[in-house]
Amino acid sequence: MCIRDRWYVIPADRKWHRDWLLTHLATETLREMNPHYPPTEFDVAAETARVMAS
Repeated sequence: MCIRDRWYVIPADRKWHRDWLLTHLATETLREMNPHYPPTEFDVAAETARVMAS
């Protein structure tokens, strides 16, 4: 199932419950997606030295 295929009805009459539910849904979605930072394509030490030299 694609994440975009999910629809949720979020009750808004109790704001604490709405906020908790949205936080829970966002957290679970991110856990399922398992996002990672992209790999770097440059040498961090060399770039740091370049910035410090200028």
